[in-house]
Amino acid sequence: MNCNKMKIHLSAYADAELKGKLLDRLGIEEHIKKCPACAEILEDYRKINNIFKEHPAAETPSHFENSVLMRLRTKKDKKTFPVFRLAFASAFILFAIFLAKSYKKNRNDAPASGLVISDTEIAEYEAEALDIFYGGTL
Repeated sequence: MNCNKMKIHLSAYADAELKGKLLDRLGIEEHIKKCPACAEILEDYRKINNIFKEHPAAETPSHFENSVLMRLRTKKDKKTFPVFRLAFASAFILFAIFLAKSYKKNRNDAPASGLVISDTEIAEYEAEALDIFYGGTL
C-alpha cells in the first residue's frame, strides 16, 4: 500500500480502531516498519492521543447545551428576516421598473385597456420599496 492510502488509516490505527483481518489486510504494521514518514505521522497521532488522555474534557453546566441551542436559533431567526426583506424589496423594485419601462414604451399609444401608472406613482412605489429594504416595516 502506498503512503497516501496508508495515511487515511493511520489515525484509526493509532486509536486502536482497526482489529483482526482488516488490520492484517491493510498491512499497516509492515508499512510502518519500512516507511519512516508514515512512522513519524503515527508517532504524532500517538502524542496527540496522550495529550487528550492527560487532559480530560471539562465538564459543562447542565444548561449549557440548551443555552447554545437557544442562541443559535435566535441568531438564525435574526438572519432570515433581513434576507426575506431584501428579496421582497428587490422583487418589488424590479416589478416597479418593469412597469415603468412598459409604461414609457407604450406612453404614446393610448391603451384600450390595461394598467396605466403615472411617473409619480412609480416614484412612490420605488420609495416604498426602498423604505422596506432599508428598515421599514413590511
